Amino acid sequence: MEKLRIIIDNASVIIENSKKHKDLVFDIGNIKSFINTSVELILGKMKELDLL
Repeated sequence: MEKLRIIIDNASVIIENSKKHKDLVFDIGNIKSFINTSVELILGKMKELDLL
């Protein structure tokens, strides 16, 4: 579970850094919200399947 959190945290850093030189169509807040929601859904399903 900790490794998944590290990946998600790093994904938001990559997205943030990528917008320094490019205009994004999406609001960075919406992207972060999507990532956090996705993590919660994935972790919930993993717990449901008794994988954690």
